[in-house]
Amino acid sequence: MKHKLFILAMLILYLKDAKSQKHYDLNPVTVYPHKSPDTVFGSWKFMVEDYEFYNDKLILLTYERNLEHAKVMLADASQKVLSGFDLPDEAERLYKDYLGYINVICKEHIYRISIVDNNIHLASLPVRDYKNFIMPCIDTIEKDIYFSDYQKDYPVFNYYCYNTEKKQTTTIKTISDADELRGYNMEYYFLKSNEKLIARRLADEYKVDKHKIAAVMSGLTTSVFYSPPYSPLFVMKDTVYVFDHYSNAILKYTGKH
Repeated sequence: MKHKLFILAMLILYLKDAKSQKHYDLNPVTVYPHKSPDTVFGSWKFMVEDYEFYNDKLILLTYERNLEHAKVMLADASQKVLSGFDLPDEAERLYKDYLGYINVICKEHIYRISIVDNNIHLASLPVRDYKNFIMPCIDTIEKDIYFSDYQKDYPVFNYYCYNTEKKQTTTIKTISDADELRGYNMEYYFLKSNEKLIARRLADEYKVDKHKIAAVMSGLTTSVFYSPPYSPLFVMKDTVYVFDHYSNAILKYTGKH
């Protein structure tokens, strides 16, 4: 008898809870047995070297034969080309900076892309200043700008934070691939005596480490035996995440560093 009363009580509680629950209809999802990619943009008339999303459209870096005669195009979701602009310099790639602007990196120039009434406009930027002060920057949080001194030919670099209000720079994290660095530094000792002398003279002249000169002289950084450092920084809302693969850690920075 007690067992039946217990089951009845549980049933009443379940029915009350079911009445208080809210139900939501979800949009249907089509499931296919085999995944197949959709063509975002395609053309037999030219090649697409690079692309960037611009609102609901695409900015394309295209060429017919080579990048010496490249073109920037704007295409919509239906793959219709809305406008184009012939580049006056040999193109390399598109680059979206931390300010959100899309730029064309060329061999001798850097052009900022702007779209007005679906027409492409290019503005030339000072190359040296852009590479020194804009390209190292990764993202921002309010008045803090996050940047690095990353060089793909050296297995050590730093992440920094610059506060535009206080005019102060803080080092966040030093990234070092210790195993790669040991092999990198050994390149100097594999050089011949006269090559070591040249490396030391160049190091004194340019005020850099002789091991860096030696690694370049030996061709290490362009060989299959060298891997550029990879430890990305991401900003999510007001938090900075650094993926330090060489320490097997994900570092989280909030508030004051």
